[in-house]
Amino acid sequence: MSAAKSFQFSAASARAIVASVHHAPTEPIWRERPLAAPLTETCKNQRLRDARRDVWRHTSALTSYWRARLDWHTALSCAQDRGIADADRLPPADNESRMALVDTWRAALVKQLLTPAPDAGQSHGSGHNSARKATAIRT
Repeated sequence: MSAAKSFQFSAASARAIVASVHHAPTEPIWRERPLAAPLTETCKNQRLRDARRDVWRHTSALTSYWRARLDWHTALSCAQDRGIADADRLPPADNESRMALVDTWRAALVKQLLTPAPDAGQSHGSGHNSARKATAIRT
């Protein structure tokens, strides 16, 4: 007889395991009491990353929002210039409002670049848009 034991799962228990995985909480679990002082450097670093994550996500979402508004303004302006679809039903996309959007997007991008990333995977220089962002700031 081997030392390892095999367990037989019924179909019902297998479904229960799968169901529990699909209903796992995606939100952080907040503690009622404060956390104890970290014992290791790894724990300290994890807590720093956790504290930075919400701020980083907010600034990233803000930058993405203003970039999408700027892209929409550009698309609308092109469509209105060429008489495409129902673009004429929307308010005119003038150059003055575009420049205000550019200024707002740039301010959001600068704020994001000055916000510490929670980890190296979300650092400012990584990702496929970093060259586009750097070029767009200069223009």
